[in-house]
Amino acid sequence: MDTHQIEAVAAEYPARLLQRLGADAPPILTALGNLDLLALPKTALFCSARCPGNVIPHLMKGSILFGGL
Repeated sequence: MDTHQIEAVAAEYPARLLQRLGADAPPILTALGNLDLLALPKTALFCSARCPGNVIPHLMKGSILFGGL
């Protein structure tokens, strides 16, 4: 499986990533696999036995903003 370098100006670059991170978005992404998956809605799971409780609400807010949940 080949790796792909995706520049922020490329059509394949996730628009939502640019919207959410703006100037802080990585200028290049390295991807492996089906690039069409980048255009689909995503779900992320966060699990840690050592995560401070006061961090969780901030993570949830960020996931809602990024994921559109």
